[in-house]
Amino acid sequence: MKKLLLAIFINLIITASFAAPVNTLIVNNGTWNSASSWSLGRQPSNGDIVVVPRDMTLVINSDVLMASQNIVIKIYGVFKLFNAVLEFGNDTGIFIYDTGSITFVTDGRITIGSSIKFDRTGTIVGVQFADKTTADEPYGFQPFSTLPVKFVGFTLTKTDNHVLVQWATAQEINVELFKIERSYDGANWSSLASVMANGNSNTLNNYKYLDKNIIAKVVYYRIKTIDWDGKSMYTSVKKLRTENGNSAVQIASVQNQVLLQFYSEIKGNVAIQFITPNGQLIEEQVIKNPVGQIVLSSRFRGPCIIAVSNDQSLHTAKQIIL
Repeated sequence: MKKLLLAIFINLIITASFAAPVNTLIVNNGTWNSASSWSLGRQPSNGDIVVVPRDMTLVINSDVLMASQNIVIKIYGVFKLFNAVLEFGNDTGIFIYDTGSITFVTDGRITIGSSIKFDRTGTIVGVQFADKTTADEPYGFQPFSTLPVKFVGFTLTKTDNHVLVQWATAQEINVELFKIERSYDGANWSSLASVMANGNSNTLNNYKYLDKNIIAKVVYYRIKTIDWDGKSMYTSVKKLRTENGNSAVQIASVQNQVLLQFYSEIKGNVAIQFITPNGQLIEEQVIKNPVGQIVLSSRFRGPCIIAVSNDQSLHTAKQIIL
């Protein structure tokens, strides 16, 4: 029955399209809710890549309530809001390029997931972005062309009474080291250790630190990046409840590799299957007692489904592109 349920789940994923629809503004000063403003003949919806071209203005004069939907918004022109609230799902990303801007003519708000990214009048100019990794207002939008580090993973895993802190980067520019910081209340922080960075890299780098003998029920962590010139930046804050584990698994594609993140140790063998969009099994790898971040390589290139399962309650799958 469990294998049947996983097969049904994979079949549902197979039927989904791998190519995200691109919905481009085609009417200057067009409005979000007007179907005629958009290249797809409809207003933006879940899964779209929304593009506001250079020298064009998108007008938003009513609330856009898409809290359960995820989209990518690329702004090369002007995003102009009049007393409007924008609510998007947790996996939404908003990118403002060098010719782009977002202007709140009157009070408004942008929310991604439960995080408020902007909540006032004013203008945000490129090059900046906001997604689930950026902080709350007033630092909801951050530069993305000058960031020294591109984080692609940051996880906390409970192992016995220890906490395994792991993070991964896909890009490092003149980075000297990482500092791991811990808090028990989310406000007061202490530095635990320093880990030397690769320095300059465009490949996937994995780092880890084991914080031993944690007895608090809730603990917070963040990573501080320090450049060779002394500049620094922080990751978002991660929280872990140590009294109960989280058996969820995150699946992502990073530089033609599969990044798995197990939030608690899974006892026994876990099978990872690589499946084509038409349901053909390409490859299967087995991991024993997986925990934390695991990177898998495959010779396959293109769209595929990664299915992760064991003989118990773990059954999940996600479509990615390798």
